Amino acid sequence: MRSRRGGLAAVMLAAAVLAAGTPTAAATPGRPDRSGPAPGVRALDDARQPRRDRERRPMVGDVARMSAGLSAQAATAAADAYEPDDTMGAARDLGSASRFLAQLGEAAFTEARTLHAASGSGGGAAWNEDWYTFTVTADDIRYGFFEEGGVGLLIEAWTKNPVVDTVVEVYREGATPTDPRLLPDLSGPEGVPDGYTDTDPASFASNDEEFWFANSGSSVPFLLDPDEFGTLAGRYYVRVRPYYQGDFPDRPAGVPVGFADGAGAYEFRVKLGMAQRLSGASRYETAVRISRERYPDAFCDGWWVTVASGRGFADALAGSTLAGAAGGPLLLTDRYALPGAVRDEIARLASSDPAGDQGPTTVLLLGGPGAVDEAVVTAISAIPDVVVERVYGANRHATAAAVAYKAQEVLAEVAVRTGLSNDGVAKLAFLTSARRFPDALAASPMAAFNAAPILLTDPSSLSAATADALRDPSLGITDVVIVGGTLAVGSAAEAQVKAIVGSSRVKRVQGGSRYATARAFAEWASDLDGIPVGTDSPSSALLVPLYPESVGLASGASFADALSGGVVCGQAGFPLLLNDLALFPSAVYGYLEDAENCPGQYFLKSYAFGGARALPDDDLLFFDTLTLPWWTH
Repeated sequence: MRSRRGGLAAVMLAAAVLAAGTPTAAATPGRPDRSGPAPGVRALDDARQPRRDRERRPMVGDVARMSAGLSAQAATAAADAYEPDDTMGAARDLGSASRFLAQLGEAAFTEARTLHAASGSGGGAAWNEDWYTFTVTADDIRYGFFEEGGVGLLIEAWTKNPVVDTVVEVYREGATPTDPRLLPDLSGPEGVPDGYTDTDPASFASNDEEFWFANSGSSVPFLLDPDEFGTLAGRYYVRVRPYYQGDFPDRPAGVPVGFADGAGAYEFRVKLGMAQRLSGASRYETAVRISRERYPDAFCDGWWVTVASGRGFADALAGSTLAGAAGGPLLLTDRYALPGAVRDEIARLASSDPAGDQGPTTVLLLGGPGAVDEAVVTAISAIPDVVVERVYGANRHATAAAVAYKAQEVLAEVAVRTGLSNDGVAKLAFLTSARRFPDALAASPMAAFNAAPILLTDPSSLSAATADALRDPSLGITDVVIVGGTLAVGSAAEAQVKAIVGSSRVKRVQGGSRYATARAFAEWASDLDGIPVGTDSPSSALLVPLYPESVGLASGASFADALSGGVVCGQAGFPLLLNDLALFPSAVYGYLEDAENCPGQYFLKSYAFGGARALPDDDLLFFDTLTLPWWTH
């Protein structure tokens, strides 16, 4: 662990002065006390690569996209206005990196670009590369953000086209980029090649994926330590190229070697800090904006879209499990009318059929007529190539149970369509309040990521529907994690659960406030303490842990933005925190500090969900500050 001097107060001062105008030396907070081992260049190079080494639950689209003949893929596309920029020497000059060092808390610099060729393999391959260049001075690195030093830029390529698979690689001046066709095999302990190198080992930083995106976009954290300002200053080059699929052990017969005919448009983005805001003019449009960011090519991971009321939290919260199983977004609707933006988003999602045999998209509408009027069903049914299926019970408890059963059905259908194994819903379920939303919001990412049921209870006792679901062998629930304190889920309800599954198989995760509960849940779900993610029973059912190096942030005072945001957090594999950055002490700050203090840990791309009314600009600025490398704090 690295210790710091200044901490929260210093960062808040930095954010406040930055918001007010150009900082002065007198306002500069103290530098961190590096009593722990400071990372050298080699250690930093290792840390630049995203930590993606845990096993992930396979998503539907992962298999579908690897299948041969997904679509009539384009080998060529119209070149963009910046050609020729196909070599390091012809790179588009973005100027000095200092242009990006004043945009903390703001939108990214963006540019519409095209990879206009990508086809073939070996000597017959043809592909386009886009090159960019910028300079970083010693002072940029030494003083960086608010004279605290260091640089932390997010560089990414975001694509709307399902066949455009981008790779982003950053090089120092003088480096020799590797031909993608010649990337080496990795060698195992016995010197035997055991896998294809997706990115160039000669690059300074690189990545070929971004787990926040369901398609093939990529994000790279570009991090420069101020202790190395003398050696890291200079000119840098960014290469954006199509992914080259090399041969690898046990490669399926239908997966080709080479460029997979993936030419087309992408959006180039650069910003200071790792955080971005996703918002719309209303809760409904914010959910749409989240959907468009994750599914820009209109192809969901699956064949379903989940829709729930935006006026109540209970059905949508339970729907996190179903959206995770189905591999699609969670959208919100008004009770009596389908918002136009939501109608358009369902139509967009239903319009994409890369495999050519998807059939109609099923909208899983959560809640009965008392939650969502029949007029909404009529409006959704009128969308071309869409069918509607209501999922509901006699009350919110029964609807949550019905959602768990429907997720079980969806997972079985996914297995038939894709060949993925089907273990059904997770055998560990979450129990949350049916009346109080704040504690429950934290559970949605883990429910979506693991297809783990969320069941509801009144504070004093379990409903019959919840008790029946816990006993039902078809769901096979063996363990329960209660989310929240006894005001949310009382001791009597806890005793009833223990009587069903056993005392050692019930665990409560809570904090002293809604924000502290979200932090405690994120730490448990991310396995920060090294304890298997389950209950305390030696034979507990276990969940796949979330990754701690990226987070989502939403308001803890209202639930709407956190509902869709929590689902996309889970589909990416990251926790959700509730915003208390205006308070001291702050649970969000505490989580980020604890996670980032882990050796070799840096924060990667993160999102804030909701507009300025739900999540103020000052809080977004502070959040973006906290995603910068530890040396800026």
